Amino acid sequence: MASCNVELVLIGAGESAREYGDIFLGTIPEARDTINQTSIRETIEVLRLCDYYLGGDTGPMHLAVALGLGGAAVFKTSRVLPGVVHNPAVWFSPWRSKIAICQPDSPLAGCEKGCEVGYPHCIKLVTPQQVFDEMKRQIEGGTP
Repeated sequence: MASCNVELVLIGAGESAREYGDIFLGTIPEARDTINQTSIRETIEVLRLCDYYLGGDTGPMHLAVALGLGGAAVFKTSRVLPGVVHNPAVWFSPWRSKIAICQPDSPLAGCEKGCEVGYPHCIKLVTPQQVFDEMKRQIEGGTP
């Protein structure tokens, strides 16, 4: 894979976004941090300057979809849940989007009707390598 220059921009709001942002910045301090610093309109303008979205099933993901960005979103819910009606990944995933969904192939015990544990659990089945491979596929393929 050819190397490329990447600028990482952290967006989001709230305590959990700040917590995860601080963990991320502990690993990659060069990332531009806008967490809890932008309005929704400003977040849209930040995203407008981006080529790809990488994040979770969040409001900013849907803003990125509306802007036509490609990328990857990590969902905590498995794709093989019984009953489509109860599968948030079906109902809340970006519709007709260039953003790929990275999610567990099957739920862990106790999450067969949806991940209901109050801590990161099923989402840990999605590996960083899976997300990296999806982003690499899109970048090398010229997608968004």
